[in-house]
Amino acid sequence: NIPGADFRITSVYEYPNAVGLILAPLLVFLAVYLQQRGTYKHWFLPIILLGGLAIVWSRSAGAVIAVAAGIIFSLLFTRWRWWVICGTSAVIIVLLAFAPTREIILLQDTSGEVRLALWQGTANLLAHHPLVGAGLAGFPDLYADYKLDRHVELLLYPHNIFLDFWVELGLLGLTWLVAMFGRFFWTLGRARQRSAVL
Repeated sequence: NIPGADFRITSVYEYPNAVGLILAPLLVFLAVYLQQRGTYKHWFLPIILLGGLAIVWSRSAGAVIAVAAGIIFSLLFTRWRWWVICGTSAVIIVLLAFAPTREIILLQDTSGEVRLALWQGTANLLAHHPLVGAGLAGFPDLYADYKLDRHVELLLYPHNIFLDFWVELGLLGLTWLVAMFGRFFWTLGRARQRSAVL
């Protein structure tokens, strides 16, 4: 959507991050399926390759992190768990040692500053509408009244799953989301074969 060095693909969507939002869960699902079932379908490879390239070309750091985190989380329930923990820790330490990646991880780059401003503006909105939020698809309309002066970009959603549910579905939606997360981890803790939960 932007020519030159800042080129980012958008596919059929209006903005690049939508590519990551649709593809990241699919790629994680396929990776976990392959890991758990050990079976391979002939259409897996093109989906993984093209999906991975689309996420890279959309330059959606959040999607890349989400795919990596999903795969790492699923690997914690395999015999390689300690290798995964040690390897992930080492990679994080290395990434924090370099300024460019450290700024991304600690939200100190331009994208991170935009996210922080967006979340603060969303908090302002929710402070005035804590029970019902902005309603379904109402965020862009209300957010303009609560955004910070330094945040000039108007976005379609808060880029945070908890804030998303609260803004779209109100406090009841947020409560439901937290309950679902709680139920998942409760089930995970009680399962004899924890990998089966995934």
